[in-house]
Amino acid sequence: MKVGAFITGASDDHQKTQRKRIKALLRDTGASVKWYTEPEGRQRRDVEDRRELNDCVRYCRANDATFALHSISDLFPKKWQALTFLKHQVEMYDIDVKVADDPIISKGSLHVLSAAADAQRHRIAKKSKQAIDSIKAKLEEEGSYTARNGRTITRLGIHDKLSE
Repeated sequence: MKVGAFITGASDDHQKTQRKRIKALLRDTGASVKWYTEPEGRQRRDVEDRRELNDCVRYCRANDATFALHSISDLFPKKWQALTFLKHQVEMYDIDVKVADDPIISKGSLHVLSAAADAQRHRIAKKSKQAIDSIKAKLEEEGSYTARNGRTITRLGIHDKLSE
């Protein structure tokens, strides 16, 4: 079994932890592991700009290898982004996936998990929009809105503190 293991660029200690947990995940499999370590700060870049991530995926495709990583949250800042990315790789290139801190994530579960994360993202966005619309309506009607913490809001947006 061949594995392309992806380590994200965090502190040296976090990289050691990622490597250790991926090794534990692959223990007793006899896997041959090729490691790809991404420099710190690249996680927030576009996929096209993440050379190590792309190299790891290419290795997995070319060698019928499993794509392994420590945590879904290490891959992208948002869970739905990581699940969508992995689902795309599985659908397009038929590669297997293993995630050390969440063994339920696999080739077979990615479609469902990705859809659920995307649905949750849309629910959160809808609730946020409803809350903002409600505050806007209250501001138009009464001129102010009192938040649960007692703070009075008189307008929305980012304001300069120079006027205080």
